[in-house]
Amino acid sequence: MIPIMNEKKYVEDLMELSKLPSEVSPNRMITLLTKYYYSSEKNEQEVADLVCSAMEKYNLKIEYYQDYLARNRIKRVFSSICNGRTPLLKESDNIPLYQSEFNNIMSCSTDRERKILFVLYIIARHTDKYGWVYLPDSDIYKLANVSKTSKNQPNIFYNLLQAKKIKFTKRVDDLKVGVELSDGQEPIVLEIKEFKHMGNQLISFVREEYKMCEECGKLIKKKNNKKKYCKKCAYEKENIRKRENARKHREKHREATFCSEIENL
Repeated sequence: MIPIMNEKKYVEDLMELSKLPSEVSPNRMITLLTKYYYSSEKNEQEVADLVCSAMEKYNLKIEYYQDYLARNRIKRVFSSICNGRTPLLKESDNIPLYQSEFNNIMSCSTDRERKILFVLYIIARHTDKYGWVYLPDSDIYKLANVSKTSKNQPNIFYNLLQAKKIKFTKRVDDLKVGVELSDGQEPIVLEIKEFKHMGNQLISFVREEYKMCEECGKLIKKKNNKKKYCKKCAYEKENIRKRENARKHREKHREATFCSEIENL
């Protein structure tokens, strides 16, 4: 699952909805709400009552939500938080990349390797103080803007491992990947404010000739400072503008016709 920068705000936004989005399962929402309502001043029962009350508004079918099953899950999450195994909601507004991490990224052989390593540093700093990333490869590639059809995909992690830029655990069934995080006692090179298009964010930062489309995040070559969108988004924006102008023209014409008819009465 793709991480969320500010989990608390994310939960509060979900609580404003009358229906859960398709990408948020009831169990996922129960876990998030348990973290949201958790407090050293509240016992498990109080938290469970708040969570179940919040879940009622979604009017979920019985096959997706049952109160007693929800309370069992809340009990497990509450206990895990108390024992320090489950963290509370994150409220990050940005995530820094430090000088030594940036230098390590830029010493990679290819842009694909740089983008993957960049994503690993950012996600690790956000989710695990020991530098481990628990995302599946497919999510890492997506965040890094590395094509799923790239023939070199399997080689990227191997090359990074051979260069001692990443590490794996010794357990064959444990697929997490790790990086050595900076202790933070050095200059910050850049800060990430959202997880979307992280690979493109890096390239637009290190390559002056590129910028990101303000609509879709695609990399585009700079021709002038006025260019904001890729060709596809620029075309769609222009069509929207034309439709809006046509709508205003029709309204103006109807208003003028109506006024003329009134005068002729």
